Amino acid sequence: MRLLILLIFVLLHGTASAETRRLTHDGIEREFIIDGARPGTPAPAVLVIHGGGGKANRIRRYANFKLVEQGWVEIYPQGIDNLWNDGRRALAGGPLRTTDDIGFLRALLTGLIADQTIDPAHIYVTGPSNGGAMTHRMVCQASDLIAGAAPVIMSFPVGLDCPPGRAIPMTYVLGTGDPLVPFTGGPVTVGKRDRGAVMPAPDTLAYFARRNGCGIADQRVLPRKVADDPTEVSLITYRDCDAPLAAYVIDGGGHTWAGTRSRRLLERVLGPTSQQISATEVISRFFLGLAGR
Repeated sequence: MRLLILLIFVLLHGTASAETRRLTHDGIEREFIIDGARPGTPAPAVLVIHGGGGKANRIRRYANFKLVEQGWVEIYPQGIDNLWNDGRRALAGGPLRTTDDIGFLRALLTGLIADQTIDPAHIYVTGPSNGGAMTHRMVCQASDLIAGAAPVIMSFPVGLDCPPGRAIPMTYVLGTGDPLVPFTGGPVTVGKRDRGAVMPAPDTLAYFARRNGCGIADQRVLPRKVADDPTEVSLITYRDCDAPLAAYVIDGGGHTWAGTRSRRLLERVLGPTSQQISATEVISRFFLGLAGR
């Protein structure tokens, strides 16, 4: 009977290897979920950073990466109070948060490198919204640790310190109809609280095109997959880059993870969820390609 229950659990959840771990950084006990860890057998890893107000277990469930099935390690860190200090500055000028989250993620990754759980040459990072801004911060301030990045529904955060560094392969998933993080740039609107601002999405891509040494960009509209979905996806790819740069721009897409189940009540606040692509699939394909898998 116990064996039957275990088999049902594995079928429903894909793997029974996920565990919650803790580490103390800057005097604070922090948590993260790790799946697929086999200490002593370094594997490619994806670090998936939840959005503001989110949780590690929630993004693990809805993003539903299946890279563990490819022999990868999946890591889902938890932010303090469900938020990240992503380097944004408030509109009033001061930092939005002061927690040392970049230090926490560095400590997490270097610890897993030290016990030979993850391959230091193949660490990739992604996340939506606040997690997407934190992904930018990793590109800017931890480029020595990561081999690729995929910010979702988040342009470059205004105020983030981004010193010169090596070119990092990047792909974006962005919505032109995002009501919280405006595609055209400006203040991030989440209730009445000051959440800082973002650069316009085209300026963000232009910035990383320069940083990655790219040439001109090509743009094509992807074939429609769902007839009654009004969104349309364009893929922008840059030529002759030192490190690849691309963006999936969802015309009419909202502040949502493309390809997940649409929820009408949430869409009134967050905008439409495109079914024309799956953010999980395009990001997985990008990272697998970078890792040569």
